[in-house]
Amino acid sequence: MKKGLLSLLALALTVVGCQNYDDQFDELTSQITSLQSTVDGLTGVSSALSTLQGTVAGIVQSIASLPTTDSVADLSGLVAQLNTISQTLADLEASLADVVTAEDLATISNTLGNVEADVHELLTGSSAISQDIIITTVAELEYAETVIETGENSPSGYVVTGNVTVDLTNLGDESDRVDALTAKLITVIGNVDVTGAVDLATLAYIQGNYTVGSTDASEPLLRNVTGNVTLDGAAGNINYSDLATIGGNVTISNTVSVTRLDFSNANISGNLNSGIIVLANATSVNVGGATITQLTANNADTITLGQTAIAATTVVTATKDGSAINFSATGATAALTVVGTSTSIVRADALASATAITVEDSSESHFGALASASGALSITAGDAADFRALTDLAADASIGGTAVNLDALSSTTTGTLTLPNEVTVSLPLLDNSQTLSAPAATSLSLKSSSRANLDADLAATITLTEQDEDFTITASTELPALTDLTVTGKQLTVATNIAVAITSNTTLTNVTVGGFAKSLWVTSTGDLDSVTTSGRLSYLSLDASDLDALSLGHTYISGDIAPEVFITNSDLTSINLSSIAKVKTIDIQGNAALKTVTPPSSAEFAEPAAPITVTLGTNSLTAVYTDGVAAVAPTQTTSGTDAVDPIIASTNVRALLDWVLAATANTTAATSTSIDVEYVTYGSNLGSLAAAIAADANSGVATSPIATKPTFDLVVNN
Repeated sequence: MKKGLLSLLALALTVVGCQNYDDQFDELTSQITSLQSTVDGLTGVSSALSTLQGTVAGIVQSIASLPTTDSVADLSGLVAQLNTISQTLADLEASLADVVTAEDLATISNTLGNVEADVHELLTGSSAISQDIIITTVAELEYAETVIETGENSPSGYVVTGNVTVDLTNLGDESDRVDALTAKLITVIGNVDVTGAVDLATLAYIQGNYTVGSTDASEPLLRNVTGNVTLDGAAGNINYSDLATIGGNVTISNTVSVTRLDFSNANISGNLNSGIIVLANATSVNVGGATITQLTANNADTITLGQTAIAATTVVTATKDGSAINFSATGATAALTVVGTSTSIVRADALASATAITVEDSSESHFGALASASGALSITAGDAADFRALTDLAADASIGGTAVNLDALSSTTTGTLTLPNEVTVSLPLLDNSQTLSAPAATSLSLKSSSRANLDADLAATITLTEQDEDFTITASTELPALTDLTVTGKQLTVATNIAVAITSNTTLTNVTVGGFAKSLWVTSTGDLDSVTTSGRLSYLSLDASDLDALSLGHTYISGDIAPEVFITNSDLTSINLSSIAKVKTIDIQGNAALKTVTPPSSAEFAEPAAPITVTLGTNSLTAVYTDGVAAVAPTQTTSGTDAVDPIIASTNVRALLDWVLAATANTTAATSTSIDVEYVTYGSNLGSLAAAIAADANSGVATSPIATKPTFDLVVNN
């Protein structure tokens, strides 16, 4: 048992590098001897000690990764001894810093000699062969049997320093004898070339090239090949999923016969078939870390490329329906193209940066870690496209999919962003400075954009959450399907100049403006039904013939001019200005259904230099007219009564007048007030103020006629 364990330890040693530890000890001893009087030269000694310590540490690590069998049931004692050796080497390296005399160096040299003896003792259980092993004929087989023992008490494994060549072609029925020998090989410091079903059951490490001819060999423990791997004539299922490292290139000659290729865990330093491979009949392809520039596997259900970087133009073609195409690369400094089908799923979720990316067809394309792309993006996806980490675009980008995740996209530096399939577009951080084309979108949500930068003829709803520029619609052909527009102006520390303007007949039915905006200007005889405001707004002008719902919730912008309100030609029955403070201008005219106007807030008035102008006319404001009473002359029995002027009563207009009186009292600028009452109830009649006056026989009984000075309960044309 001890002999078997020690043989596996030798395997572990060779797996981590197969360094010649005797040479390392000799080098250290030589340096110490030659440096008895040259302390400055101890740097080389320290470096060599560090290298040797790394070798021992690698042995411990390899033991931990060995498969569990009866022969390796308990390696804890060996590991403990190796850890002790490792600590001794570390102590030696540290002690070099305190060397000042030759005696100190002698102590270190003696300690090193003891360590070398310990390592020798650990390795005496394995057998080593320093010659080539060639088995291609019966005679060569017989000679090999004199070199490699296979009996009951033979070593459990051999380390061969030399090349191993095995070819079963001319050995007839001798394969069992060959297997008895080859199954003893644990490490080869040289090239291995086998042809036929050769049993390499314990071979774990090849320091050289590995060539397999005709059919696969059996090498279940093979983990490391430092050179090239060549599979000549290999067919069917090529499974090297247990390989950890390949130091060179991989070559597969008979690619048309491959039905499955698996290098899934291999860190391959070189390329696969010079980077270009066609696997016409493979149903599953995993090239591990091999460099690939062109891969075609049109019968594969799954394709996986494990290379960590794409440094040359790379094209992957997989046109089988439902194919899964996976990339492990974290960066691409050259163009990447994927050719799939409408049911393919492409995943490159580790790719953080790229130049140009093209996916010619897919159902889903996932690039969840991609933060930047210096070139164009052309992604054809029917269902989903995930670019959640992408922050900016430096070139044109067309990203298909009915569900596209661009939640981090904040700017479009140059070019056009096209979303050809998405119906509901959500770009919460995008301050759109270029063109956004969304031909299928019925809903758009962005941080900010001008109308000119939006190409979305089917968009019924547009929401701008932090608008920092004007949004203006000047023709009915601009955004022709738009019905609902919501604009929230960006909050600024200074007065904003952002304008929202609808100056043509459009399909808009609802407009909402909030946040910080300089002005909202609507001129339309179209279908606009509703306007809602909130936040801060300096200028409001509404001229919309179908407008019948108005909710004003905004107030003034600190540091800007006092608010102004202009509302004409609407279908509104009431207007409530109570949320707005510091108002300087109210102009409400031509609103045939308007019966009530609630005055602005009296909590704050405009600055003293602001002129106050109030004009209300041609609306439907109402009042109640009470006839005047003629004077009664005194008699000998009565004192008589004075004449009583007519009374025109309106609570609504009275409240407006109270606000006007308070606002004008706060200003030193010129003021102007004109409030018309269109409908007056007098007696059982409803008519104009002029008709009420004409019907009142006592309309002029007081000091001045009412027609020229109505000073009773309201003021008209003051």
